[in-house]
Amino acid sequence: MWTRCFPAIHKLRQLIATSAVGPIIYAQGDFGWAFPSDQPDDRIWLPRSGGVTLDIGMYLAQLGRIAFPDGTLKDVTATGTTKNGVDYTVSATVAYDRPNAEEEDVGDGLLQMTLTGAANTEERCVLQGTRGRIVLD
Repeated sequence: MWTRCFPAIHKLRQLIATSAVGPIIYAQGDFGWAFPSDQPDDRIWLPRSGGVTLDIGMYLAQLGRIAFPDGTLKDVTATGTTKNGVDYTVSATVAYDRPNAEEEDVGDGLLQMTLTGAANTEERCVLQGTRGRIVLD
């Protein structure tokens, strides 16, 4: 995915690897823009290739892999709305088991993400560590 090449993502990985803000407790982010609903043939509305999760969900999903690089997927809880037969607004929480969670006294890692095709959002990500936070605007 092309965003992995961004200098900000390289720096983020470095900050996490060096525990600059301590172990990451949770990562959260939002990503959305108002999809053009008056264009029914736009790819975003096609049931086999459309919807907000398929189109832009991976950008926030990668945040969990960055925040918890040694974590394994434990659980996913999600809810959302649909429009024109595809997902339109989605909120999800993804839990990661961490190999050192007990010795770091931090528990599971959590990723919270909200995606929408109904509005232009801040498109902001926050990674909260035990000693500080990293904000991507």
